[in-house]
Amino acid sequence: MKNTKAARASKISTVLRVTSGNFLEMFDFFLYGFYATYISKTFFPSDNEYASLILTFATFGAGFLMRPLGAVLLGSYIDRIGRRQGLIVTLGIMAFGTILIAFVPGYATIGIAAPILVLIGRLLQGFSAGVELGGVSVYLAEMATPGHKGFYVSWQSASQQVAIMASSVIGYLLSQWLLPADINAWGWRIPFFIGCMIIPVIFMIRRSLQETEEFLARKHHPTFKEIVSSIAHNWRIVIAGMMMVVMTTVSFYLITVYTPTFGKSVLNLSSADSLLTTFCVGMSNFFWLPVMGAVSDRFGRRPVLLTFTILPILTAYPILSWLVANISFENLLVTELWLSFMYASYNGAAVVALTEVMPKHVRTVGFSLAYSLATAVFGGFTPMISTWLIETSGDKAAPGYWMTFAAVCGLISTVILYHRGGIAERGAPALAPQGQA
Repeated sequence: MKNTKAARASKISTVLRVTSGNFLEMFDFFLYGFYATYISKTFFPSDNEYASLILTFATFGAGFLMRPLGAVLLGSYIDRIGRRQGLIVTLGIMAFGTILIAFVPGYATIGIAAPILVLIGRLLQGFSAGVELGGVSVYLAEMATPGHKGFYVSWQSASQQVAIMASSVIGYLLSQWLLPADINAWGWRIPFFIGCMIIPVIFMIRRSLQETEEFLARKHHPTFKEIVSSIAHNWRIVIAGMMMVVMTTVSFYLITVYTPTFGKSVLNLSSADSLLTTFCVGMSNFFWLPVMGAVSDRFGRRPVLLTFTILPILTAYPILSWLVANISFENLLVTELWLSFMYASYNGAAVVALTEVMPKHVRTVGFSLAYSLATAVFGGFTPMISTWLIETSGDKAAPGYWMTFAAVCGLISTVILYHRGGIAERGAPALAPQGQA
């Protein structure tokens, strides 16, 4: 494609259209974390506030357990049928789960059916999310101009930050307009209703997407059996990729979904302060993600990944310790912005790296499986694990240990994938023999 103004405008339009569904998915996910304390009282009432919150975050995490299943089933569908059609299907499943959560009556109204229906909604969202990020990332990687994959793929994560900012703004305005009792009773549902209202718009936007030229150019599209065989054949890459994602998913949910609860319930700051901090984190992520994606295009994935796994290992717990010893809105903001810088810089290189190390014929399912396993086992339970660490240790800075562990996983993965003559240096291996064209 010629480097003309019209061509660039077309690329920008495509990026916006493909990431729109990613925005909706993350918008709904963040809302659950933002309003965890209210959701716990509505659907998981208990005399013990800690137990109620744990049940709420456990349900939040349960959605992530569906991600590996969604990665394999929906990922193989996208690798066989096409990127465009697959992204429309995932959006439909996500929309149904969102509508279910938004309209389910509380425990006081329908009893045990309430938490069960909320759980079903979360499972549907998790099943869809298992391939949403992978589908969007692969689409962006395949439509990117040569030498700019890191920059283009970074917009997958950048769209999530827009969702964070939108959620935070809505939450902040509600905290200013409604009394706490009203938010607790019904106000927390308003953002979910807004999410439901934009679903038809995003469906129309996604239907206008074109299939990627790289996918159309392939003469052979593997069957489900061939895809499963190839993934089993390349299991080492999937595990290494999973370890790479542990750093990005743990730090992401720590600085976004968990921040409102951490600021309000642990540091005893106001909801407005916590939501304003989350908004600033979203802005920071939105800036650094494409910048560091472009930096990784210029200097390579390996140096960026190494730098931003070592930095969290050295600083994550110390800066949280400093915060809990000097609690204030300003210090919370400084701490979260530093964690944001490390997360976004690492993620800017990690996501595109994951698309590059996977075999191209099973790129979507391989990416999605690695990402969903990391999120299911580690990232999705970050709010619950952070709450548990603080409760059992008595150390309010304990979530810093969790982020340090995640950074160690990222460091080990980078060393494995980028050692001399390793996978990333040689290029991703081909499909297993029986899946070749």
